[in-house]
Amino acid sequence: DDFSPSSIPLEKWREIGSVLSRCKNLGLIWLSSQPLEEEILIALFQADGPYDFSLWGVLLDGNRVFGPRGMQAVLPFLKTRTELEVLKLGSCELGNDGARYLSEALDHVRIKELLVENNSLDIEGISLILSSGNAKYLEHLDISRNNFGLAECASISQFLGRDDVCLEHISVGDNDEDVDFDDDLHMFDIEWVIMLIRSLRGNKSLKRIDVYSDTMENQGTDEEIDEIWDDVADATMSLVCNTSCIQACYESNHVLNHISLFSEERFPKRIEEVLGINERDISTNKKV
Repeated sequence: DDFSPSSIPLEKWREIGSVLSRCKNLGLIWLSSQPLEEEILIALFQADGPYDFSLWGVLLDGNRVFGPRGMQAVLPFLKTRTELEVLKLGSCELGNDGARYLSEALDHVRIKELLVENNSLDIEGISLILSSGNAKYLEHLDISRNNFGLAECASISQFLGRDDVCLEHISVGDNDEDVDFDDDLHMFDIEWVIMLIRSLRGNKSLKRIDVYSDTMENQGTDEEIDEIWDDVADATMSLVCNTSCIQACYESNHVLNHISLFSEERFPKRIEEVLGINERDISTNKKV
C-alpha cells in the first residue's frame, strides 16, 4: 500500500527497462495510476537495445505527474510501436503541449482505441489529435472531461463528417470537476450535442456517442431537461429515420444505435425505438 515508484533507485528502473527490451512475448504494459516521473519513464522506455515484442496495449492513465514531459519521454518508444492498438492516457495532465507530442506519435502508429479523457485539452489539443495520421484508424475515442466549447464541438463534427473515418464509439463532454457554472464558454450546450448528431448524416461507422455533462443537467428544471431530450429526439429522428421522401430515407443514418446522455431514465421512447432499428439491422448484417 505504501509503494512509491520514486522509492526505487533510478538504476533499478534502467534494469527493468533493459529486461523489457529483451522480452519476446510482451503484449500489454499496464502502469495505470502510477506516479511515474520523466526520469523513470526514460529509464523504462528508452533502453539501449531495440524492443523485440509485438505490443498491443499501453496503459498509462491516471498518472498525475505525467504531463507533457512524460509524453515526450515515451514518444520515441511509441513511434516504433506500429502494431499498437490500445493507448490509454486519461487523467495524465497532458494539456495541449502533451497533445502535440502525442500527435507526433500518432503519425507513426495505427491505434484503434485512444483514451485521453480529463487532460485539459481545448481546440488546439483536440484538433492535433483529430488531424493526426492515426485518426482515420481510430475505432474508439474518449476525449470527454476536457475543456469543451463551440469550437471544440465544431472540430469534432467536421472530423465525424470525413469519408475516411472508421470511428465506432466516441465519448465527449465537459470537465465537470473544474467548470464554473457562470462560465458559458465551457458549459456543454445542448446545441452542441445536436451539432454532433447532425454531423453523422453521411457517417457510415459511428455506432455509439456518449456525452458526459453534469453541467448541462444542472442548467434547468425537470421540465427544461425534458425539453432538451425532446430536442435531441427530434435531431435523432431526422438523422436516423427521415421519411420525408424515399431519397431522404435512403440517405438516413443506418449505423448509430446508442446515444448516452445524462438523466437516462428520461430517455425518450421514440429515440430508443428508432435506434433499436439500427441495432437490429447491424445484428442481422453480422449474421449474414
